[in-house]
Amino acid sequence: MKENLSSAENLLNDVFNNKKHRIDEGQFYADSLGVMLTEKCNIRCRHCMFSSDSNNGASFEWDTLAGLINEIYESGCVKKVRFTGGEPFLEIEKLYRGITLCNELGLKTTAGTNAYWAYSEKNAIRMLSPISNLTELHISTDSFHQEFVPVENVKNAILACHQLKIKCLVRIAYLHDPVSEIGAIEEQLKDVQELYQINHQPVLPSGRATTQIDRELIYAYNIENVLCGGLGRLLVTPDGRVFACCGPAVCWKGDHHLCHGNIRHERLDVILQWAERDPVMRMLRRWGHIRLLELIQRQATIENHVLIMPSISEMTGICSLCEYIFTDANATWLLKRVVQDMEDSTPDTSMEQVVDYLRCTGGFAPALQEVARRQLAVKAAGERGLAVSEKEPQLVFDAWRKYEEYLEDSLLIFKFKQALASEAKLEKIFTDPQCREAAIELLYADWLAGAVK
Repeated sequence: MKENLSSAENLLNDVFNNKKHRIDEGQFYADSLGVMLTEKCNIRCRHCMFSSDSNNGASFEWDTLAGLINEIYESGCVKKVRFTGGEPFLEIEKLYRGITLCNELGLKTTAGTNAYWAYSEKNAIRMLSPISNLTELHISTDSFHQEFVPVENVKNAILACHQLKIKCLVRIAYLHDPVSEIGAIEEQLKDVQELYQINHQPVLPSGRATTQIDRELIYAYNIENVLCGGLGRLLVTPDGRVFACCGPAVCWKGDHHLCHGNIRHERLDVILQWAERDPVMRMLRRWGHIRLLELIQRQATIENHVLIMPSISEMTGICSLCEYIFTDANATWLLKRVVQDMEDSTPDTSMEQVVDYLRCTGGFAPALQEVARRQLAVKAAGERGLAVSEKEPQLVFDAWRKYEEYLEDSLLIFKFKQALASEAKLEKIFTDPQCREAAIELLYADWLAGAVK
């Protein structure tokens, strides 16, 4: 009951503060965008998913980078720019200028590094001072990075961040024993343990890791109920391609769905708008890879199509399943057929399918959307045991007899609204009839938004 009271009060507060409420409205699903400043790296880690080294790889040109940052700002939906690599500090002047431009535009920034340049605390401060307005510095260190960069460099970088009041994050990649591997790094950094936060993830079977690390050593986990956290971490590579995540998809060969477009060919806001509205990406973010796989398997049955796929139990993580879904020719074809069937659906489709479609696409034509809203409310009213007698529509208005079904639905929805108000005890909160009616409509709108999600 307290939740209902709080919901009603919060909705009224939102109205008084001029906040909008509507179905599927909200912030863009990703509030940050990664810029791979360079593909080059001064070290060759065995686990690197991008197979980075100092000899190969492209870098952003300044004019392209500046244009991208301005388009990020103009998009209005991305609030943070992540400068990644490779090793972005190899392009130090572009990094400095990029962070400065972001700061001028009010964008937050992060930069990743292996801290090769922090061979002393003094030099670390010298390197970071020009970008002391950096929001966060992300330092990668683990058994792989430490084959090239000593942990003392990491300590120096952490101390420099502390001096300059830059938030510091230490990123650790681990194999099959995360507790001891993460614990070993924490022990190494115990002298500065209060000055940084930890972020960790398993080594992914991609890039150099596929040839230099025994697959049996790679950490495997149950992916049955996992939603990919990487889908909100968009990444732009030096050649202009925009990817759905900062993971192995960047290295997959050929065209695939997780490559959303190219900033050299179209504006970033157009690409972001597509990524937000695309049915496949919406399904993936909302339901996850397993549900997407189930839809593909169901479509294979409908199409009488033989689908050969690897065992889920043999996959080390969600990235392996993702690669199968978006690079296997049969799986991608069936996924297109799933979306096509949804788009070909009509108002005669069952309510379950209508709601599924709404969840996937983010909206209907206004008339169909109104049908969905009314039917959801009517169904909910029926589940509460509410009913309209044969005489009630007549009492409302005799001349509308031909619209009797519409009136019946409207009465049911009216009763449903009153039931919501009763459950929330709005009569005890609002004595003024107009305020109470406004609260009822807001409570109904809030319930409706939740029902369609």
